[in-house]
Amino acid sequence: MKSTFDQIDPRCEQVARTLGCSRFQAFSLVVFPEADRGMITALTLAWARSLGEFGPLLIFAGSTRMKTEVLSTSVFLEMNVGNLEAAVAVSLIMVVGAVIVLVLTRLLGGAADERVARPRPAGVGPDALGDET
Repeated sequence: MKSTFDQIDPRCEQVARTLGCSRFQAFSLVVFPEADRGMITALTLAWARSLGEFGPLLIFAGSTRMKTEVLSTSVFLEMNVGNLEAAVAVSLIMVVGAVIVLVLTRLLGGAADERVARPRPAGVGPDALGDET
């Protein structure tokens, strides 16, 4: 996520400040929208990594039914008692959740691409005044 914010031109925020925005307004209206794709990517990667963190969870929290049970430990517990159907069902829930998150990320990323590539309406932009500088 740091690289996302490093790639944003600080001049845009400075221009917003010179136009009367507070620091918070400049961040929320200029910087934050520019960083949305990078933040979505970082959150998706963090979520995917947390889904795979089974060992540390088992060591630090334990695997007590209905107390410290999460989806990954639930698969482990069901496999230990020989309930293969329940383990497969919980695994499918995890896979479906992962697919939904990835599809939503792709759709939101596509929406950001369309927002950037949208053409300007007539009369807006540098050519509205007749100069191309």
